[in-house]
Amino acid sequence: MNRLQSLSATMLLVLLTIVSSAQANPWHALYGKQLVFDVYRNGKPVGLYQTQFRGEGDNWQVEARMELDVKWLLWSFSYRYHAIETWKQGGLEGLDVQIDSNGDNQHFSFERQGDWLQEQGGEKVALPVLATHHYDASVVNSDRVVNTLTGKINHISVKPMGIETLLIGDTAISANRYQYHGDLTQTEVWYDLNGRWVGLEFVDPQGVNMSFKCRSCGQGASL
Repeated sequence: MNRLQSLSATMLLVLLTIVSSAQANPWHALYGKQLVFDVYRNGKPVGLYQTQFRGEGDNWQVEARMELDVKWLLWSFSYRYHAIETWKQGGLEGLDVQIDSNGDNQHFSFERQGDWLQEQGGEKVALPVLATHHYDASVVNSDRVVNTLTGKINHISVKPMGIETLLIGDTAISANRYQYHGDLTQTEVWYDLNGRWVGLEFVDPQGVNMSFKCRSCGQGASL
């Protein structure tokens, strides 16, 4: 093999490695290390939602955190959410969620068992499946998801609602809007034209409108 052939082979190997890594974790390529949303309750800021991506090759962790604090007169409410998804070779291997809702604690955990994602002592769902962390736009083609707020398997359909303009800081972007139906209702999500998650609105169990507005959603990441 001459020098030129050797250089070409090396460049091809590097390219294949990059492509393989992107296929194993396409969200890291979309978002970089994290995405951040400001959370609003009835239009008032109440907290922060963050998703972080860690790993390399075929092994990744996706960590989601949400911290909400609501105060009104003498009434106050705090909500802390922490979840870790474990991914291997492009498949969801595990999901662990801990919730502190004003002192009321909840914990549930799923692990892969063959072709199933199985909750410890509870529900199971056939793989592949996504959790309701929204960062993967392919969820709009799903018919079921793991509801990360309840630990239940939700059967869904997702309807496209057209392209809208959203503001990220002072920048206007075009984004596809989708509406959930089935077990998840009163929920809408937005993805930009590159498939990045950029917005979310839903009605909580108390009938209050919650919205996630993107602060940093990977617009600086390279595709």
